[in-house]
Amino acid sequence: MNNPKISEAGVSELIGSILMIAVLVMAVSIAGVYLFSQPRPEKIPSLHATIWNDTQKIYLSHDGGDPLDYNYIKIYVDGIDKTSSFFMSTATGQPWTTWSIGNVLVYVTGSSPVSIIQVVYTGTGSSAVGLATLYVGPGAGGGVAPDPVTASFSGSPTSGFVPFGVQFTDASTGLLVSWLWSFGDGGISTEQNPLHTYSTPSTFTVSLTVSNGSGGSIQTRTNYIAGYLPIIADFTGTPRSGAAPLPVTFTDTSTNTPTSWKWEYRNAITGWTVFNTTSPNPSFTFPTGIYSINLTASNAGGSDNETKNNYITVNPSPPWYSCSWGYRKNITIYKNSVNGAHTSFPVLINLTTDNDLKTSARTDGFDILFTSSDGTTKLNHEIESYNSGNGALLAWVNVPFVNSSYNNTIYMYYGYPTATDQQNKNGVWDTNYRGVWHLKEDPAGAAMMDSTSYGNHGTSAGTMTTSDQVAGKIDGSLDFDGSNDLVNCGQDASLNLRSAVTMEAWINASVYNAQFNDLMSKLNYDTYISKGKLCAYFITNAGTYDACPAGGQTMVVGTWYHVAVTYNAGSIITYINGAQDGTASKGATINDDSGYNFNIGYHDAANGLYWQGRADEARLSSVARSADWIRTEYNNQNSPSTFHYVMGQEQWTC
Repeated sequence: MNNPKISEAGVSELIGSILMIAVLVMAVSIAGVYLFSQPRPEKIPSLHATIWNDTQKIYLSHDGGDPLDYNYIKIYVDGIDKTSSFFMSTATGQPWTTWSIGNVLVYVTGSSPVSIIQVVYTGTGSSAVGLATLYVGPGAGGGVAPDPVTASFSGSPTSGFVPFGVQFTDASTGLLVSWLWSFGDGGISTEQNPLHTYSTPSTFTVSLTVSNGSGGSIQTRTNYIAGYLPIIADFTGTPRSGAAPLPVTFTDTSTNTPTSWKWEYRNAITGWTVFNTTSPNPSFTFPTGIYSINLTASNAGGSDNETKNNYITVNPSPPWYSCSWGYRKNITIYKNSVNGAHTSFPVLINLTTDNDLKTSARTDGFDILFTSSDGTTKLNHEIESYNSGNGALLAWVNVPFVNSSYNNTIYMYYGYPTATDQQNKNGVWDTNYRGVWHLKEDPAGAAMMDSTSYGNHGTSAGTMTTSDQVAGKIDGSLDFDGSNDLVNCGQDASLNLRSAVTMEAWINASVYNAQFNDLMSKLNYDTYISKGKLCAYFITNAGTYDACPAGGQTMVVGTWYHVAVTYNAGSIITYINGAQDGTASKGATINDDSGYNFNIGYHDAANGLYWQGRADEARLSSVARSADWIRTEYNNQNSPSTFHYVMGQEQWTC
């Protein structure tokens, strides 16, 4: 029988099939060789054990399962590895190598109680499977006691500027053998208390999974960690300079989204002072001074601060007299204490104490000066006394204008350590004053100085001694004995008054029982006290005239009174304590008495007409001062504290 003819195409198909089969066989062979060459997965051994105890020992019996090698297991007593502390009951004190069925391991507890025994398989290392708990048992019984675990943790800090590290602390309960942390940014850890660094700004959810082989637990804290970009604090203020009081608006220009702000200022007087804690763009009104500004900008991640020194300049209003003077005070003259309106009025400034002067003025008071309300026009002043120990000041200031319609303001400057004497006492008293005697000098050796430009200084006579310089109404005063004490002020032509006169003083009599007690006199004009009444004596072209008001006030001894007598073309008026006491009229011109002395405490042409008592602030004018002028003088000198008010210290550094 003939074989069928095989076609050329069929041969080709057969050869291709054979080759494909060969390739598949070879691939399976290679895979088999690879698989069979790999080690078998490690088998987790099994264990059935029982446990019991006596007074000071724990017995752990292997009752079933696989033999266990010393090198591949750990035995934990209350969570502490005590593998090397166990020994075979048949070989007391000897280390063991294999624990098999029927073997009993012994652990000496001493007097310490034991709660949990845990046997953990650690693996041979050939194909480690990690930890596997084979047995957990109580310390006083048999069988396996499962050990529940509860995951818990904390982290610190939980927010900050990136990059920042967070220390995580495991606070889980139960007997733990494994920990798995997920930090929310892709990072993980199997440490019990890891330190993790966050590098990107965001919020992160953190979880912890714990296990003891018998079970596990997980705690997750959503958005537990927050990372922020660092804040860079900055700000602007508008305007940065101007006259006081100056309102300034601040604008926060800090980067990376602060959520809270603290604004502070300081100057040469105050330390850092908070002026706003709620707004990113606050406004604040500054008094005179140069101010540094500090902004602390914060969010939950932290804070940053920006300080700009000498950032705001608030010029004084009114302007400052000179940069050489560091301090000034506003002195307000109350309108209610002024009668009428007066120009070039000598105001008594009386500060019984002033700690600012004590601290900052020169000890000699040379740097004290006064200006008008514009802060720059210097006023003439005379210091009657200054005590650097407590800052007490008595000064006379020529104020350009005082009136009863509105309060007047002047400024007192001080705080110039190298200043020369700023006084101009002659300028305090206008040219109508022919003599102003404060009577504060020692009559035993010093002249009684006249503060006016005429220089009619007095010389004491009689038996006056140092003890006759006593306390006065304003400052010091002289005590006249009524016998021969007097002050001779000479006979300069400026004292020879013809058409108008004002004589005034503060007096405090020892007695009023004499017929005449002369206060101030020249031959043809005289002020005296007669039996407690204020009187005047003039020799005029119409004859000699004594003016003693019949119904006037009677003064009492031991009391200070301000007395004044005016004469103007024959009209005579007497005043006691600023109030009109009596009037009279006689003759238009006082007779010429040149060549005779002007005396305080004595009448030049008579005998026995001496003043007995104290006298202070004696003044002679060539005009008849008005009733309003005399009343304002009295108000000022009798009660300076109700005549003017001294405000707080201002400081300025140009």
